[in-house]
Amino acid sequence: MHLRCSFCGRTVFQNKSPEYTLCSINCKKLFINKQEIDYYENKIMELLDIKTIQVSELQNHFKIHEKFKVVSAVRRLIYFRKFIKAKTKNEISQRSYIFKVKK
Repeated sequence: MHLRCSFCGRTVFQNKSPEYTLCSINCKKLFINKQEIDYYENKIMELLDIKTIQVSELQNHFKIHEKFKVVSAVRRLIYFRKFIKAKTKNEISQRSYIFKVKK
């Protein structure tokens, strides 16, 4: 099994942090702000209460320059927290449909 970045959820080829698994310096900078991470994850979970949605449709609820943070939050919710699932067998992308896991 491949290691995944703790921020963006991508496969890590070279770790950039001694403490966490982070794939880039950009992820290392963004990983520090835990409040912002929680904000994106909570907002996505609220939007998923309504229906199954495509990742690109989530972008309509955020600012245009927040695309990386939104996709990263989706990947974290799928790979680490397992609160949502994707209807894809490949990596999560803008075209992936996601839905909330029913418990």
